[in-house]
Amino acid sequence: MARKNASPGILEAAKACLREGKGDFEMNDVAKKAGVSEGLAYHYFNSKAGLLAAVIKDFYDSYMAIVNKRYDGDDPWLTRERSRLNEIVDFLYSDPLAPIVMGKLSGTPQATAVELTGNAEVLELAVRNIQNGIDHGYIAKHIDPRVSGPAIMGAVQQAFLYAMSAKERPSQQLLTDQLWGLITGAVGISIE
Repeated sequence: MARKNASPGILEAAKACLREGKGDFEMNDVAKKAGVSEGLAYHYFNSKAGLLAAVIKDFYDSYMAIVNKRYDGDDPWLTRERSRLNEIVDFLYSDPLAPIVMGKLSGTPQATAVELTGNAEVLELAVRNIQNGIDHGYIAKHIDPRVSGPAIMGAVQQAFLYAMSAKERPSQQLLTDQLWGLITGAVGISIE
């Protein structure tokens, strides 16, 4: 592997090693899998912790791309947000790193640093999103998005962390349906 192209290969090798090691890896194994020297892996990522942080950041970048996805503004709020929830849960249940990053690695300094960086963005998005629903008449005006947005995001994030770390995960449908009930209840919308 050419040196200038080594970083993405090392990152992918680390992901594979994390999956194989059920949440742990050794730099030597990553370097072998990437076809580079261990020294080159350290050159790009400085340490095992640095490489782990890069893997976690890459996972959360993919997660945040779904969370922040723009939907057709002409769609009703409920339609857009149910689609968003479905896509997020689909991602979490299909990405083999989700139970590792949101399970075993959750709470590590590397994961916490990445999660905290994204939290402010997610909370601001939730507030704006709910305000948009209010402005367009989908959500009642008495709902305060500064309360409901963070409340929803906190509950949803904790449910995801629990589901991904559980020995027996709830079914994808159960998680989606119960979170949808929580979301609609928090914004005062009754669904059947």
